[in-house]
Amino acid sequence: MGLVICALAAIGRTPPRTPHYTLRNIEAGPLLELVPKAGFRKTCGGLETGDLVILKPSPGQYHLAIAETGARLIHAHAGLGRVVVTPAPAPLLNAEHWRLF
Repeated sequence: MGLVICALAAIGRTPPRTPHYTLRNIEAGPLLELVPKAGFRKTCGGLETGDLVILKPSPGQYHLAIAETGARLIHAHAGLGRVVVTPAPAPLLNAEHWRLF
């Protein structure tokens, strides 16, 4: 969520206040409630640059990423301790995405 907050601030948007969260989130609901407050709307179809994507890589873990293109995602990599650009998993299983309006 921190990467999304930084990205919103960089484009002049005021991000909503975030609740405390951990890397392992059994429930993504509290964070997902913030998505519309930040100006995003749920969308379907292909990814566009800037779309916000939530992935569920394993049980009890949710991960937010920003689409750089339809095939690459920008996200904070906990293991590396930095922001990275990686290929988007194909297909984006268990994923939802939102577009900033």
